[in-house]
Amino acid sequence: VLQEARGRLRTSRCFRQCDSWLQFAFEACPGVSSAGELRTMRRVLRQYGLDSLRAELIEGRFLDAATGKLTTKLQPFNYIARLAAGLSVQPACQALQGKLGQYQDRYLIVTNWPKAELHLDSGEPAWHGNAKLSIRHVMMTVKDLSWEWFNIVTFGLISGIENGLSKLREMRQAAVGWAHSMEGWPDDDQLGLFVSCSPHTRVKAMQLHIIDMSCLAPSFVTYRHNYLDLDAAIHALEQDLAAGNCEMTVTAPSTIISL
Repeated sequence: VLQEARGRLRTSRCFRQCDSWLQFAFEACPGVSSAGELRTMRRVLRQYGLDSLRAELIEGRFLDAATGKLTTKLQPFNYIARLAAGLSVQPACQALQGKLGQYQDRYLIVTNWPKAELHLDSGEPAWHGNAKLSIRHVMMTVKDLSWEWFNIVTFGLISGIENGLSKLREMRQAAVGWAHSMEGWPDDDQLGLFVSCSPHTRVKAMQLHIIDMSCLAPSFVTYRHNYLDLDAAIHALEQDLAAGNCEMTVTAPSTIISL
């Protein structure tokens, strides 16, 4: 209880000192790689305010205020969102897409940009976080561009935790089924499924990283603290659901906890 109180105190103080979700979230939670850290970040977002995050995305022109969907224009250039909308195409992924089977109308398999493929084993810090995470690494994104699904941090906070949990479980089924259908991909014990929590990713669209854990690249090792196992994300939302309405209560940012 004391630790939770100190956490609320820390986030309430930094709220008054920060003027953006990026700054506020980094102050409150410098990395998200566990279920507990994801739950902390989601509580921090409730303190910061969903409306505040939405307003920032609109101001940055990543979100259309009228439709509530991610924007897909050239400025700003949200490549993953454009792929999901069919406005940009990766020809090499068309054959991969068919392997999603029944899920291909809701999800899309995408790959990293070609130049990043050349720097898989680069030790240069500039490529860490940009190059592939493994020799075998693809991403799966959500075709529904409703802003609730732009990042794991907002899953279930708009339509309800049950819907967020259902979406994550379906994504897991789709990704595992896809990997099983691909020649050369590993069995489940070496198959990694990871997401990155906003703002610890610059991408303003959902990415589920599907990687072969037997041949990891330096980029994954360097930024491991920013990659959250999908099963841990599912567990976090299961805990949110079990907590009921109490978990959805927002603590006023100005609250000061006496310790």
